Amino acid sequence: MITFPYVTDVVRIQLLSQLGLVFLMFFIGLSLRLRKLRQVGLGVMLATVITALGTLTLARCSALLLGFDETTALFLAAMLMGSSSAIVGKLIYDNQLMHRRAGQLALAMTLLEDIVAIVMLGYLGSYVAMEQASGNAGMGEIFGTVALLIAFVALIILPGIVVLPRWLNRFEKRGGIELETLIVAGLLFAMAWLALSAGYSIALGAFLCGVILAETKRVQAIERSFSGLKDIFVALFFTAIGMAIDVTRFPEALGIIALGVTLAFLVRPIAATLGFLSVCEDEEVAMKAAFCVTPIGEFSFVIAGLGVASGILDDTMQVAAVGISFVTSLLAPMTVKKSDT
Repeated sequence: MITFPYVTDVVRIQLLSQLGLVFLMFFIGLSLRLRKLRQVGLGVMLATVITALGTLTLARCSALLLGFDETTALFLAAMLMGSSSAIVGKLIYDNQLMHRRAGQLALAMTLLEDIVAIVMLGYLGSYVAMEQASGNAGMGEIFGTVALLIAFVALIILPGIVVLPRWLNRFEKRGGIELETLIVAGLLFAMAWLALSAGYSIALGAFLCGVILAETKRVQAIERSFSGLKDIFVALFFTAIGMAIDVTRFPEALGIIALGVTLAFLVRPIAATLGFLSVCEDEEVAMKAAFCVTPIGEFSFVIAGLGVASGILDDTMQVAAVGISFVTSLLAPMTVKKSDT
């Protein structure tokens, strides 16, 4: 009989996972320069919003109709809202879509879906707090949470973009790259702590720190300074996620995995196609781009982990997140090729 080793120091594994998450979100934020978002265009932004809302609504309603409770349905739908930018990029390259409209649309959408996932993480953090406090999150509380989230992001982003570049230039001239690196590291963890203290995920604070620093002239120097730490801690993040998975729970998670994969290949293409069609894209191009963004990304691990760590979801949801991401990434190349026929 084969037995699997079990993790005995769960707290330390979670700590490593959280450190990796901070650096992962920080570098995602660094890559999302506001100038790049302006180049994407308003049409793709609108299509991404329609896709996100459509996926959330259809997946959540489907899960509720199949008998899942409200919290599980919400988290499952949220897990399906973001695609894997790395897998999507590989799909587009392998299918020679880099210079075709469908490939460009898919790349732009997967970039914007990182922002969607971060916003959803912020909302889910508040949702978890409300559930733990009152056991019920009404519509008034939901709208209030969204308004507070928008206000929190604005209060961080606007002063940060105005003040931080000047401070960094001053520190770099006085103390060199070493002092600048220490200042940025302190700022990164301070913003992660600030987001956590405000009731949101540390991922939101780390992401906002990256977005602010992406608008400075020192962004390339910062990326070089932190590239080694990023490689180490992001690897630790995925390793910690794997170590937290109890493979003996996979049979229990098969139902959720099957539902998640089915929804990913039905709901996401439908929502994305409607999103692209709503901004006057060609039908064939819209469908091709929609199938390119079906692989579920690493944000699903973070979202599932948030629910499991807070105690409002069963451990099988973390197992399901890994299974859904793996299966959709495995099957996506076939669906993209089939969409040509």
